[in-house]
Amino acid sequence: MDNTSIMSFDYYEDFSFDLIKNVPWAQEMYEYLSQGLQKGFLNWCHYVIALSRDEKTIKLWAEEYKSEFEKYTCELITNIASVNSKVLSQVETLLSKLQKLCVELKIEMPHVGDNKLCLYEELDQLKKQIEEFEHMYRVRRDELNRIYAKQMEVCTSLGKAPKVFPKSPLLSLEEMENLQKHIDNLESEKYEREEKFLQCKYDLLELIKELDFKPTSDFENRVLFEDDSNFMVTDSNMKDLEKFHNKLVHSKNCMLEEINEKWAKLDRLWTVLEVNVAERSNFSDANRGQPKEVLKSLDKEIKRLDHIKKDNIKVFIEKYRTELQALWDECHCDVNTRDFEYFNADSYTEDYLELFDMEIQRWKKYREENKALLKLLDEYNTVWKKLAELEEAAAGPNRFHNRGGKLLLEEKERNKFKRRIPQIQESLISMAEKYREKTGHEFMTWGKTVEQFIDTLVQEIEKEKKQKLSVRKQQRDQLTPGRSKSTLSLAKSSTQLFNTPSQIALTRKTPELPNKRKLITTPRTDVKKKPRVETKAPTSEYKRRPKVVCSKVVTSRRSIDKKNKSQKRLSNSFQKENNSIAGETSGYDQFERRPLAYSSTVFSPIVEDGNDEKVE
Repeated sequence: MDNTSIMSFDYYEDFSFDLIKNVPWAQEMYEYLSQGLQKGFLNWCHYVIALSRDEKTIKLWAEEYKSEFEKYTCELITNIASVNSKVLSQVETLLSKLQKLCVELKIEMPHVGDNKLCLYEELDQLKKQIEEFEHMYRVRRDELNRIYAKQMEVCTSLGKAPKVFPKSPLLSLEEMENLQKHIDNLESEKYEREEKFLQCKYDLLELIKELDFKPTSDFENRVLFEDDSNFMVTDSNMKDLEKFHNKLVHSKNCMLEEINEKWAKLDRLWTVLEVNVAERSNFSDANRGQPKEVLKSLDKEIKRLDHIKKDNIKVFIEKYRTELQALWDECHCDVNTRDFEYFNADSYTEDYLELFDMEIQRWKKYREENKALLKLLDEYNTVWKKLAELEEAAAGPNRFHNRGGKLLLEEKERNKFKRRIPQIQESLISMAEKYREKTGHEFMTWGKTVEQFIDTLVQEIEKEKKQKLSVRKQQRDQLTPGRSKSTLSLAKSSTQLFNTPSQIALTRKTPELPNKRKLITTPRTDVKKKPRVETKAPTSEYKRRPKVVCSKVVTSRRSIDKKNKSQKRLSNSFQKENNSIAGETSGYDQFERRPLAYSSTVFSPIVEDGNDEKVE
């Protein structure tokens, strides 16, 4: 469109007067322009009227007036429209810049124009936002540069490749935080490696002193003798450092193992040569320094003793035979297992001596590997023997004589052994199974498997117990050859009569108290006279428990006073026994219920002057 059309009112839009209804400055300007237009127009008319009345001339002047008025008015509109266009262009430019900043910062584009502001206000707001975002961009860019530099430094120290990011757009805050965490982890790893290096270097310096080690490579020299800050804790350097450390540690362990073997060999030589304790102690105290020096001293001492051993090789072999036999016993070896073919060799050479030493070391290793199982087998055997001894003591004829509180203690010990035996059996079977799984063959003890050993031991103990009971019975029958059948039947019936503690009436005639033990009176067993036994059937008139007096003899040559003194001494003895176990009443009652506590041996008849008396 040309400028002519722009200078015409026909080009512009017709607005309603409501446009400035609520705009005070526009209404005020409108009134001012109306008054000015009226005043100017009237002044113009004043001159026109004075000049001419020719309509044609006046019309020309009027057209010129309107043209000039329209021209100036449109020019004003054009100027303000140009300003509007410029402002819009600035707004668009700022919006584009703001959008680029948001992309760089990876943030959401803010909304513009929602507040219905005028262009200048929008322009000012955009400028402020852009200024704020540009500051944010500069801060984030500088922070990222610092983080990138730190990452490069740490990664260089660790020998790792840094993470690479594009220059544009910048990392978001979340990405920056993750990168910072990554760098923190790298720094922690770096510090840990540096600490490990310092500790490792300290250990290495100690090791080279102990081993008298000389570095052979540039890396070893750098580690041991250069400044710590010059060492780069890279992956490759740390691996080489670990290899170097492991090499020296392995060398030390090998040396210590060799030293231990030398000490063990020296100790065997000392034992065989019967070196006195003082000489051994002096040598041990003098060789507690650096391993290298100790090893040299040990080699020297062993070499010296080896010469002595060669001069006395026959004595050594004899001692080795004794030691090997002791080892076989400790390892539960039977005759077939003791198959060392050079054991009885007549020749005495260094080769035989070496073979003996190897065989001894083999069995020592076997003993050490199976120490727990061998110890448990010995314990099992010991527990069974102790239990058999206690059972034998409990069945003896004199088990109640001067025993005091030992009866209850022995009963507790028997119960403990009976509980312990199944536990040991279970452990033995379990350990034997583990040995079988590990080695592929059975564990043998005295030529038997563990299960066979358990069964055989139980059978032997039961057999031995029966033999002892048979011998004891024969001895008892030989001591009392004149006992009548009535006596034996009475002893047997007495066992059945007193089958519970509540039926025992072997007490002195003292008032019965609920908390006082009844005193059991037993006859003297050293009298060789046979009483005449009388039996009386209990009648229905008895309301109390049956009472049997085992020591009553109808006819006796002894005086009554002497008899009373004897029974008084016997009663005092049992009184002491009852006092010692007064606090174990319940346990003792359980012990009394055992059939052995009321055997016929306790109630054997008393023999006096060859006269048989009946006992009630």
